[in-house]
Amino acid sequence: MTFKQIIKPFKNIWQVIGAMMIMNLLFQYFFWSNAFDSWYNFTVAMFWGTTIWFTQAVGNSAVFHFLDKKFPWKKGLAKRAILTIICVGTYSSFAYFVVQFFMEALFNDDFSFLDVFNYTLRSVKLTVTISYSISFILTFIGFAKATVQSEIEKERLQTEMMTYKYESLRNQINPHFLFNSFNVLSDLVYDNQELAVKFIRQLSDLYRYVLDIKDKDLVPLSEELKFIESFTFLLKTRFENRVNFEIDVKYVTTDYIIPMALQLLIENCIKHNETTSLNPITISVKRIGDKIWVSNNIQIKKSGVESTQIGLKNLKERYAHFSDEVVDITQTKEQFSVSIPILHSIN
Repeated sequence: MTFKQIIKPFKNIWQVIGAMMIMNLLFQYFFWSNAFDSWYNFTVAMFWGTTIWFTQAVGNSAVFHFLDKKFPWKKGLAKRAILTIICVGTYSSFAYFVVQFFMEALFNDDFSFLDVFNYTLRSVKLTVTISYSISFILTFIGFAKATVQSEIEKERLQTEMMTYKYESLRNQINPHFLFNSFNVLSDLVYDNQELAVKFIRQLSDLYRYVLDIKDKDLVPLSEELKFIESFTFLLKTRFENRVNFEIDVKYVTTDYIIPMALQLLIENCIKHNETTSLNPITISVKRIGDKIWVSNNIQIKKSGVESTQIGLKNLKERYAHFSDEVVDITQTKEQFSVSIPILHSIN
């Protein structure tokens, strides 16, 4: 966290200093009567007061920045509200105590450690009251904004999910997919009836899964892998030795995943790459830790199928609703890889 990020709400440092000096000037006018008796008193009062205002403003900005990053409102409104009140109040009181103590030591000719300590301790009570009052107000405002934003985000996500589910279903039953599948099946009926029967069963399982998950946000990883088994079987039967699959994903019953996420990534591999007998494409699906990596060797099609990135963008946004873990995309000259998080809860 940089200083620039801390004062971002104030646009720039000069606005911070200017605002603090104006507020301090008003404070001196109403509450420090002898501040205008001499230039010395005025200078000391301005320096003293501005230091207090500055440390309060910038420090509390840093506190809010830290809380927004580590404990965002979407993780729990009540928890964040309590943390905000505690952290803002604690910091404000501590910062005020430190500034008052050192200013007394610096400008008070009759400085006595014990006297100054007791005086500062007594005066900090007012600051505690003010700080906690401000923190309550800021927390209420943040709470209200987060609640509204959460509802807006929820509505947006639901709309995107419905669109994604519709697109996923439509893409699986589009004429091209059916045409290719039936073409393969018609050849198998004459050449290999046993394989044709298996092909029909796998095709049936694939569409049954697509229909079953149309209203689900998450599915067990085990079910997604069974679906991928059917999907890759159809692809392998169609492309034969032009496509190789390396699937090694272990799972437990608590593992969940976005439905048809793996299918989207595998389909993208074939959609954007050449598949020939001499240069087959190898698609690897492996689990590393709590992520599944889908990788392929790069053999860009000469026809130049343009990638819109809509599928990956949608996948990232859907994962963002369930986890702070992101969908990672890495690419080298030889390989393209995408990792998706494995989730452990359906809540």
